[in-house]
Amino acid sequence: MKKAKFSNIGKDKKVVLKNAGFLTIMQATNHLLPLMVLPYLSRILGPEKFGVIFFAQIFINYFMILSDYGFNFIGVRQIAQNRGNKKELNNIVSSIYNLRVLFGIIGFVILYIVVSSFSRFQEDKMIYFYTYGMVIGNILLPTWFFQGIEKMKYITILNFISKLGFTISIFFLINTQQDYIYVPLLNSVGYILSGIIGIGLLYKKYNISIFLVKWNRIKDQLKNGFSVFVSNLSITAYTSTNAFILGNMVSNDIMGYYGGAEKIIQPFKFLFSPIYNATYPYFSGLVVKNKSKALKEMKWGVFSSLIIGTILFVLILTFSEEIITLVLGKEFLSGLDIFYVFSILILITPVSYFLFNVVFLSLSLEKYSMKIYLFGGIFNIFILLGLIYFMGSPAIAAALSNVLTQVLNLVLASIVLINYLKKE
Repeated sequence: MKKAKFSNIGKDKKVVLKNAGFLTIMQATNHLLPLMVLPYLSRILGPEKFGVIFFAQIFINYFMILSDYGFNFIGVRQIAQNRGNKKELNNIVSSIYNLRVLFGIIGFVILYIVVSSFSRFQEDKMIYFYTYGMVIGNILLPTWFFQGIEKMKYITILNFISKLGFTISIFFLINTQQDYIYVPLLNSVGYILSGIIGIGLLYKKYNISIFLVKWNRIKDQLKNGFSVFVSNLSITAYTSTNAFILGNMVSNDIMGYYGGAEKIIQPFKFLFSPIYNATYPYFSGLVVKNKSKALKEMKWGVFSSLIIGTILFVLILTFSEEIITLVLGKEFLSGLDIFYVFSILILITPVSYFLFNVVFLSLSLEKYSMKIYLFGGIFNIFILLGLIYFMGSPAIAAALSNVLTQVLNLVLASIVLINYLKKE
């Protein structure tokens, strides 16, 4: 019996490695292809128009979080636990889509009201509407389903094709600064096409039907995803909100420096998150089968994440000027101090990501994640206002507030985990 049990765990690990491979390709596609086009865009558009596009993406990110409502984690768990029950799978998929479409409609109404009511948004109003296409595509694309059944091949191919299409089209269609309005449109078209094909795969390959469900089902999903939604919204308080507040205080040039630094740091922060995402279904199952083994492997994961973060941080800090010049151009070196502050996130994000998105979710500790993120979000607002008041640079204040909040979150998460392990 023992031999069979560990044989099954070994088989599970093979599935994890396979899906980690596809998720790595997907992550590379999401970050490296945009990073490849960044040198071209930053030089064609310049800091000002680049800042406009970045600000629009920050604003639309609120609606992405609303439409996601935590299903990229909770939906994965529901699918993984019911993958052998076809009827329940249909109900889960339909209820998630029902709720996401509803949130998408609500989000667009809010967007229209905001853009129509405030002069800050009216000057480039079409940029915001074009960028909202990313929300529509995100609603349609069932990444959570394929991750839940641990079949990431199809969604990875779809994602690669759409991002590659966007990358190629940028070089052909964006030739002058005035073409900046087409950047979010091209991006949104790729998202929406991927989403449509993704739904087709659900129906054709897995025979999943999408239908209107009873309100009780939707209420259950609202309850299931609430903790993760609040957590994601709280995270936004020190990521998107900092940039959003900054965008209403400084020129588009400064937003360009801020956005450029953040876009370079982003791929390095989440370089190994595909592996973490692939281990989430594995750890969720292993906690049930062999909890002591799961906890032991989780500790190893935390330690490895710390080592990875430290190595990346030292490398990026050492070659920071060369990286900015290569990727964005010398014009963006004015944002070097912002880049230095953001680089600290490379040190802490791998550990934090593994703790919150793998360990806490696998151990069903997401209620603690919600509390930590909520406290962190409130903390961030107060410290941001204080730093803006005392510091000469609002951009540095926004970046530093982001970093300090994430350090606090990591410390609190570590305390929660240590206390949990003491009880085991």
